[in-house]
Amino acid sequence: MGLFWRKGYFDTSMRDIVAETGVSHAGLYSTFGNKHELFLAALDLYQQRIKGEMMCALEEPDSALPEIQGYFEELLNMTKDPRFESGCMICNAAIDLAPEDPAVSERVHGYLDRLIEAFRGALERAKERGQVREGLDPQAAADVLGSTLVALGSFQRAGMEEERLERFARNALATLI
Repeated sequence: MGLFWRKGYFDTSMRDIVAETGVSHAGLYSTFGNKHELFLAALDLYQQRIKGEMMCALEEPDSALPEIQGYFEELLNMTKDPRFESGCMICNAAIDLAPEDPAVSERVHGYLDRLIEAFRGALERAKERGQVREGLDPQAAADVLGSTLVALGSFQRAGMEEERLERFARNALATLI
């Protein structure tokens, strides 16, 4: 997962994977079939381990504005961590592969649908509690937050400064209140 995340699909060779994992070519091919299937497994693992854990609080039945703000805070903290300098693996896959690869596109759409649904639910509860501005459309705002995250991941991969990433996220959150 880490290798594909750092280098991307096209710049990662099977030789790189063998060197990184210590597993032989034959072992990789017998388990995954090919590089593409291994990449899909890595993308699934990323969604489960990295993004899935981040989304837990958002998907709680009582989540609202604090959990949305917490999600963005966690994301911004990750942008400062050198381990995450490659941006979001899902965003990278969306740009690099999804337009030509239905299996990658399906995974990207599934993740974004899950994230936007979590934002929508939290925003509906935030609206009920008076935590967001009156008249806020939870679905439209969830779409904006989802697209903001995709943009942040892309901008981080492109090397945008931390201050600009933070300003971008804070401005998106400010539209809610």
